[in-house]
Amino acid sequence: MSYRRFYTQAQLGRARLEKMKQYLLDRCVEEDGPLETKCLVYTGSCNPKGYGRVRYEGYMQGVHRLIWEASFGPIPEDLWVLHHCDCPPCCRISHLYLGTPADNTRDCWDRGRHPGNGGYPWNATPDEVVLEARQMAHEGHSLAFIAECLGISHSGVTRIVRGETRANVGGPVTIIEHRKSSRFVGVRAHSPGKWEARLTLNGRTLQLGLFGFEGDAAIAYNFHVAWLGLDRPLNPITEEDWHHD
Repeated sequence: MSYRRFYTQAQLGRARLEKMKQYLLDRCVEEDGPLETKCLVYTGSCNPKGYGRVRYEGYMQGVHRLIWEASFGPIPEDLWVLHHCDCPPCCRISHLYLGTPADNTRDCWDRGRHPGNGGYPWNATPDEVVLEARQMAHEGHSLAFIAECLGISHSGVTRIVRGETRANVGGPVTIIEHRKSSRFVGVRAHSPGKWEARLTLNGRTLQLGLFGFEGDAAIAYNFHVAWLGLDRPLNPITEEDWHHD
């Protein structure tokens, strides 16, 4: 690729990112927060933890990350975009900063957000919190998300939602099974009868599609690894893996 062509493509990519940034900011509203300046809260689609998400260049990305990249350039692979304001959907640049996963954990402890810091022990959780945990599990939220939201340890949430403790409080009992693992690299069970192919690239997970057969998902993973020219081992595929007649 010539330098001129590379430079032109880089310019186009920058222009697309700037256009996306403006699109996202137009969907933000100011709200009061813990800092002197108001939070700029994204009102579009968010993940279960409250972080804004949008499809950009073929896969879902964090809104606050895109706005950071549009403002300051690429994010180093070993760093995260963190919030001073503890407001996940906030996109105000002055409320964001780069940090390591260790920085994020330390902030959780310092600000009292970590389940182990000021949270409830499983045998002393208020009845209303027990009921909320069971209702959230019944609605399909993950144990990790419930633990983070309610300030209960992961093991404590497990015992509560399964009815192994505090049964007298009531509420729906839910058995949350772990997802079945796959014998193939880059494949995991998504839902009954469905397998998901995934590929991690530059610290981000690309969703390659859902398939009715485990072998088909493994083939999709192999195809993308080869297509992208990645130096990664491919899944060994036998006739039984792709022949479904």
